[in-house]
Amino acid sequence: MKNVLLLLLITTPLFFISCSDDDDEKSDYLEGTTWIRELKANEWLIQNTIKFSKSTCSIDCFEEGYDSKGNFLYEYSTSDAANYTYKKPYVTITGKNSGGKDFTYIGEVTNNTIVFYFDENEQTIFEKQ
Repeated sequence: MKNVLLLLLITTPLFFISCSDDDDEKSDYLEGTTWIRELKANEWLIQNTIKFSKSTCSIDCFEEGYDSKGNFLYEYSTSDAANYTYKKPYVTITGKNSGGKDFTYIGEVTNNTIVFYFDENEQTIFEKQ
């Protein structure tokens, strides 16, 4: 009887220990990561980069264009600072673009991609670097 009572006393606390939070990604999961979206064609290159810090991120956009003979035509780049929040599996990025216009982007994060949906037909996919 003493053994059964001792066993109950030892094992009872185990029932009250919760492990559900152990599987959740930490809120700092994105901190220190870089994500890139790159589009290439014969006449242009567009590259967007998101770099996450603790609660802020930078969004860098680079574009260059060429004529049909491969001659360089133009280059354009911008960099915007933003804030973000991450609540698995979604990241919400808010800020002002270089023109002063407010923006909010909501993306779904998986292990190696963030998918931003702008309407039901358009999505933008960033890959983790």
